[in-house]
Amino acid sequence: TISGPYRFTRNPLYLGNLIIGLSVVIGARSVIVLFYFLFYFLLFYPVIISVEKQKMQQIFPHEYPEFENQVPLFFPSLKPSLPRNNRRFQWSLYQKNKEIRALWAALLFWSLLTIKMFIF
Repeated sequence: TISGPYRFTRNPLYLGNLIIGLSVVIGARSVIVLFYFLFYFLLFYPVIISVEKQKMQQIFPHEYPEFENQVPLFFPSLKPSLPRNNRRFQWSLYQKNKEIRALWAALLFWSLLTIKMFIF
């Protein structure tokens, strides 16, 4: 898709994961958690993004180069380069793309932080 958040960044899910991860780090109030998170994020996400880029280039050999030239890799532009699309959110597509795992991970982290806050 080249609509919604993909108009601003080619990797909105990973940007969202960064924001969620940093919010967990802030909630944990631990420098050690910050280092672990940054180590993990900086080690794995560049590889994941590179592999995904190669896959998109194979699937969309003509469209992807134009998309790549117009939309920033990670940090979003404030002004989208692509026109607005009127397509709506589709829960079935969200599940098909296995994005539900990120939601479960965020819920698990926040649950653990809540337990930590009230029990420890």
